[in-house]
Amino acid sequence: MRRSYGVAFDIPEPWASVLTDARMVTGDPVATQAPAHVTLLPPTELPGGRQRELEEHLISVAGRFAPYRMRLAGTGTFRPASEVVYVAVDTGFARTRALAAALAELPDLPPSPFGCHPHVTVAHNVPTAELDGIAARLSGFTAEFVVDGFALCSHGGDQRWTRHGAYRLAG
Repeated sequence: MRRSYGVAFDIPEPWASVLTDARMVTGDPVATQAPAHVTLLPPTELPGGRQRELEEHLISVAGRFAPYRMRLAGTGTFRPASEVVYVAVDTGFARTRALAAALAELPDLPPSPFGCHPHVTVAHNVPTAELDGIAARLSGFTAEFVVDGFALCSHGGDQRWTRHGAYRLAG
C-alpha cells in the first residue's frame, strides 16, 4: 500500500473548534478528517522505507527554528484557481514559509505544485454559495497563538490521517 506523508501544525483551542465547526457547516467532507491546521508539507508520496529518513529530517529542521507568534485574521480565497476559502495568516507568514521551505529540502522530495501560501482552509470544493457564506462569516475572525512545533501524519489512501509524532521547535 502506498503512503502519503504530510507535515502540519494544528490550530490550538479554542480557535480549532470554531474553524473546524465552520468548515463542517459548509458541507466540506474533509472537515471530519483533520482538525483545523496549517500545512507545512502537503501530502506527498514517498518511496518505501523513507519514513525514518523523513523523521530524521524533521528532527533536524525543528532544531533549527525557534517558536514564533502567529496571528490569523480574516479570510481569503484561491478562486478561480481552486475552490478554496481560507483564514489568512496575518503575522507569522514569512516564518511559516521559511519553515515549510526547510521541510521541503528533503532530497528527492517531489516539489509541491502549489508552492507555499500559509493558511487555514475552511471550505474546499463546496458550492459557491457555501464558499461565499463562510468567507463572509469568518471575515472578522482573529486568533493569536505561538507556533511551537509540528506533526508528521500519513494516510494509506483512505484519507484518514494517522499522527506519527510531534516535533518541537527548539532553535
